[in-house]
Amino acid sequence: MTMKFREIAFSLHQYLGLFLGIFLVIIGVTGSLLVFGHEIDHLLNPNLFKISPQGERVPIELVLNNIRQDYPELKLQSITLPQQPTDVYELRMLSSDSDSSAVNIYADPYKGVILGSRLEDEGFFNFLFNLHVYLLAGDTGMTIVGFVGLLLLLISVSGIIVWPGWRRFSQGFSIKWSANWRRINFDLHKVAGIFSVVFLLLIASTGSAIAFYSFVEPTVYLLTRTSLPSPPTSQPMAGIKPLSVDKILQKTNNILPSAKTTFISLPSSPSKPVKVRKKFLDEIHPTGENYVYIDQFSGKILRIESVLDAPLAARTLGALYPLHIGRYGGVISRIIHIFVGISTTSLFFTGLGMWWHRQKLKAKHNKIIKQSQKILIQRDRDGYWMNEWPWF
Repeated sequence: MTMKFREIAFSLHQYLGLFLGIFLVIIGVTGSLLVFGHEIDHLLNPNLFKISPQGERVPIELVLNNIRQDYPELKLQSITLPQQPTDVYELRMLSSDSDSSAVNIYADPYKGVILGSRLEDEGFFNFLFNLHVYLLAGDTGMTIVGFVGLLLLLISVSGIIVWPGWRRFSQGFSIKWSANWRRINFDLHKVAGIFSVVFLLLIASTGSAIAFYSFVEPTVYLLTRTSLPSPPTSQPMAGIKPLSVDKILQKTNNILPSAKTTFISLPSSPSKPVKVRKKFLDEIHPTGENYVYIDQFSGKILRIESVLDAPLAARTLGALYPLHIGRYGGVISRIIHIFVGISTTSLFFTGLGMWWHRQKLKAKHNKIIKQSQKILIQRDRDGYWMNEWPWF
């Protein structure tokens, strides 16, 4: 590896790190908190999530009738179904006012009573999510996050190139605690970087792919030489009302019976189908990557997509989210992702410390050069030749 190449990699690593540092700290820390975000949300809001399992669950239509009485102006968009006996129904409702935020309503699945509600952007968990994904700036913020992820790939690769361990392997993993603070700062940076770099590459690549999903999806299908399936459609029928949620569940319970229904997305227009999501026990995705599309009027099964026979493109895209949040290795990988997210803060501030020290050295060096130039000018005036100095 040539010295010139390492110098370019070093400059790239240094200035990208300084430029993106604050973004990386915000995205990294919020990402670490979101790894166990749902668990934290449940602890902070027991009024919305704490129930006592008892017997069979009530029909969802009973819950919806209670919601219609209390929130007549809202329209149901989706339902998150309980996966565990202690989980609640989570219903996302939309207002007729397009400028209003969606409302999340929580209901006891055993009693059918409404536990509470909140706007979609309310609460600690939702604040963290919006900050992590959107930087509180909507789609523009998400685009920025996507580009930060792509540039983090460059920072990580350039960090690998300039890692001191290539010269002496053991030196790349050692911290000299007896040295001065500048050496300790440098050692902390190199060790934290090399231990986290593989996970940073994974998180950055999957996060960027999620941010630019509309571009990534057709690209993955193109690269795998697979046709991107066209979306199925419902056929509106005169005088026929859309199926009830309970009817939808009856239609889908016998499809992929070993998979549990986790989510129902209701159509926003008469031509769109109902989309039911299901999860097998051994899937790493939190809500599964199996879909059943149903005609919202006739109840006809339009399409079934299962991980059991999904093409490579669908499996690749389906793996992005669980890989990003650390679901691939159980609790251990999730804990690793927490520390990796926090490491962005450590790497930024240790890198900032090295840059600040380097700037001080440059300023001191420039001061010496200026003083030397004054001496040269004076000697020239006194009849000395400047080329007598060794650096000329």
